[in-house]
Amino acid sequence: MTKQDFFKCFYPTWHKAFTDKNVTSSCSKTGLFPFNPAVVLNKLKPRNQREPTPRGPSRGASSSPSACWDSPSGRRKLRAFINQKIDRKSQKVIKILSDNVQAKDSQLTLERLANEQAVEALRHEKKRRKRGKKLIEQFRAEEGSGAILFSPGKVRAALEL
Repeated sequence: MTKQDFFKCFYPTWHKAFTDKNVTSSCSKTGLFPFNPAVVLNKLKPRNQREPTPRGPSRGASSSPSACWDSPSGRRKLRAFINQKIDRKSQKVIKILSDNVQAKDSQLTLERLANEQAVEALRHEKKRRKRGKKLIEQFRAEEGSGAILFSPGKVRAALEL
């Protein structure tokens, strides 16, 4: 993969990830803005000594978890629901299964992206090779078989082609 190919993959991804929402969320989650050092200090305490963090207004109390499990907050809600309703042994099995599914999903996503990038790089390379071959073949047809001597006029003509 060339630097040019890497940048073609990196730049659109960077634009998708570097949004106002992500920047403001990262500042609030780390307690930078609004300033709240207790957010980080609370995470350093053992679980049983942590203070509950205030949440936004509730959307309605429900005994079932949210149906949106594709987002991190949805997965956290599901895990909290499981922790309330299921015994410890089953929780461990579910956590192992959940971790395996997430790992496989991540691996599949990475493989899919790598495949798309490889296809794009191959297409780019084929295009590059195709262009170069045609130019040489044109000059070889004019000169006949054998070596081709490029004069300044032929270099100019090649650049125009």
